[in-house]
Amino acid sequence: MSETHDWSSRDYVFNPLDGGQRGWASFWEDGRPIPKVDDYLLLRNGDRATRYQVVGERDIDDPEDQHLYDLKFAPRS
Repeated sequence: MSETHDWSSRDYVFNPLDGGQRGWASFWEDGRPIPKVDDYLLLRNGDRATRYQVVGERDIDDPEDQHLYDLKFAPRS
């Protein structure tokens, strides 16, 4: 079952692609749960949050505590 992770208050890098329809995000571990493929991320978007779904995870060897995810826009219904 998919989980939703609220990233709106954490440090991350987000690179939108295709006008925000997809993109990638990267973050460093900080003790919070690690998202998995099919989970949702809530990312800052001004005063609100925008929801993306994790569609892939890329391995990063150095540093080990950094994670990189491929995302697709997933508006709430």
